[in-house]
Amino acid sequence: MMVPRVSSSRTARQSANQTIDPDPPPRRRRSIRSRRLLVVSLTVNLLLLIAGTVWVAHKGGPRYVFEQLGLVQTRFKIRDWQLNAIDRQGRLPDTEGEIVFLGDSITRETDWSEFYSDIRNRGLGGDTTDGVFNRLDEIVRSSPKQIFINLGTNDLSMGVGPQEVIDNYRRIVQRIQTNSPRTQINLVSILPINFEYERNVLQERKQRFICQVNDDLKQLADEYDIRFIDIHNAFCDGSGQLRSELTFDGLHLTTEGEIFYANLLREYVCSRELLAHSQSGENE
Repeated sequence: MMVPRVSSSRTARQSANQTIDPDPPPRRRRSIRSRRLLVVSLTVNLLLLIAGTVWVAHKGGPRYVFEQLGLVQTRFKIRDWQLNAIDRQGRLPDTEGEIVFLGDSITRETDWSEFYSDIRNRGLGGDTTDGVFNRLDEIVRSSPKQIFINLGTNDLSMGVGPQEVIDNYRRIVQRIQTNSPRTQINLVSILPINFEYERNVLQERKQRFICQVNDDLKQLADEYDIRFIDIHNAFCDGSGQLRSELTFDGLHLTTEGEIFYANLLREYVCSRELLAHSQSGENE
């Protein structure tokens, strides 16, 4: 049986045609087009993902997304132990001419009575501006001589914006002036935080918001003719964060920090005490 012979020139032409293939069949053209579209689609999606990540980070990170979806509690919800603390504070005897320190855990954990006489510590761990407003009637019942207010850190941590914090401060000031018009109100600036303990975009945003609230508190104090005590910068290091030797977690104060805090306020507390003492001496 004879095998047909194929000329070498014919074989070469077929090989050349297979290699060059200047006009691929329709199926192959569709495959190339699909791959190109896939590459373009992946590139666009990647760019959108990067842009979206940057935008969400600027807004506050995953917490912002959860808040928009209604998955985060952004308002203060009082706990049983806080209710018990409020009840205990309300049962304590009042003293004429007392001085009240009102705030959150930073106020609560500082033992003011060790630094000044006739002090009532009405700080409450975890409290907010709205929480203080809701328990304000008991605070002003004794018509205190002075009230020192330091609040806002927990509000900002819970996603409450600077404007709402100021609005709540305004309500607090108005309530005190209405129910206890002779009380001297002192708004103490919010202390800085140190976000090296928990460095993220939310903490950096919180630091910016603290500065914004402090600026607005000064304007609020001018508006209502009350005192604004700006001690924020005294607690800052060179980068604007809470000095590391004054905190143990980036927020709360060490014993050294509490002593430093009390000494900064001493002139405002004691000046009133000395004034009252001198006036009583003149009356005698």
